[in-house]
Amino acid sequence: MSVIDVPDGVPVINTPVTATPVRLGLIGAGIAAKELHWPALARLKDRFRVVAVSARRKENAEALAALAGGAHVTVRYADILERTDVEAVVITVPFAMNARVVRDSLAAGKHVLVEKPLAPSEVEARRLAALERKKRKVPLVTMAAENWRYRAILGPVSFPRGRQGGLLPVAIHDHEPVCTLEDPCR
Repeated sequence: MSVIDVPDGVPVINTPVTATPVRLGLIGAGIAAKELHWPALARLKDRFRVVAVSARRKENAEALAALAGGAHVTVRYADILERTDVEAVVITVPFAMNARVVRDSLAAGKHVLVEKPLAPSEVEARRLAALERKKRKVPLVTMAAENWRYRAILGPVSFPRGRQGGLLPVAIHDHEPVCTLEDPCR
């Protein structure tokens, strides 16, 4: 592995490039998909290929699919989960739907990147984590998208003895620019 510099100067672990890009299905085509995830995916075309997009509004799915070079469009996310050419999904649906869509995606054998929050409660999040750990030929990866995860400001966190594993409320106010389709990060 190596370290690369991303547009805002935050070092990120760079995993080796695979011989073929990971084939993605995008579930949800709203603001988070278009302005947060798509700019990153567009810069990483050697690693990811969007093959299908779903959204409740077909015109939103069509617009995002056009950016991705003509990916398949559907209004049913289950259609994406049934596709054998989709290895992983990026889930950017309204947060109340996250747990159900993650559960369905894992049951379909897809790797998952889900826009936060993963679930509406710690109990539901633990249930989803148990699904991810289920024995399979190929272990599945599930990760909540958190743009602060690799920021230096969030270095190692120490918990008082006996507090590990609990929820820790944190408020951080950032005034850095956000990458958008109109003004992509450079």
